[in-house]
Amino acid sequence: YNHADWYVEKVLSYAKRFSAGAGEAVAVSVSGCGASTAPNEAVARMVAEAERLSLLRPHTEYIYGGSHSSTPTPPNGPFDCSSAVSHLLQVGGFGNPTMDTIGLAGWGEPGPGRWVSIYDKPYGGDAHTFIEFMPGVTSASKRYWGTSGQWFAGHGPGFIPERIFSAEYLGGFLLRHAPGL
Repeated sequence: YNHADWYVEKVLSYAKRFSAGAGEAVAVSVSGCGASTAPNEAVARMVAEAERLSLLRPHTEYIYGGSHSSTPTPPNGPFDCSSAVSHLLQVGGFGNPTMDTIGLAGWGEPGPGRWVSIYDKPYGGDAHTFIEFMPGVTSASKRYWGTSGQWFAGHGPGFIPERIFSAEYLGGFLLRHAPGL
C-alpha cells in the first residue's frame, strides 16, 4: 500500500458505479445486429459500440497510430489495435486516455475480467491488443473484438470469431481488465 488515497477513492468509485444494478442484465440492440445481454451499463455501452464499429469494418482501414493524439478517440477513428481498445474502454466510461500497447499493459487490473478481458502483447514486432467478451455477454462468433491480421486484415476494428485464435496464440498475451469488469 503506497498511501495513494486518490487512487483508492477512484477504484472505490468505479466499484460503486459498476456494482449498481449488478444483478440486472441490460439488453443492448443495435439496428440490424440483434441483441446482446450485458451484465451492467458499462458492458452494454461497450458491446453496442463494438457492434456499431463492426458494421463499419468493411469500409475502414487499419491505421497504425490512428487517433493516438486524441483523448477521447473520434467516434469513427481512424484506429489501430490499441486506439480501438482504448476507444471501447472510453465508451464504457472508464475515463482512460488513448493508450498504446505499453500503456494498456499497466492500465486497469491484472488478470482476466469477469465480463470483459483485454489481451495485450506490449513489446516487439508482434505487439498487439484486443478485447474478449466473455461467454454470455456475446456469442462465440463475436467473442473477440479489435483489429486482426488474421480476420479482415488491413481493416478497422470489428468482431473476431472465437475459432480464429488458437490457445497457443492467446497464451502469448498479458490479460488485464477494467476495474469492476
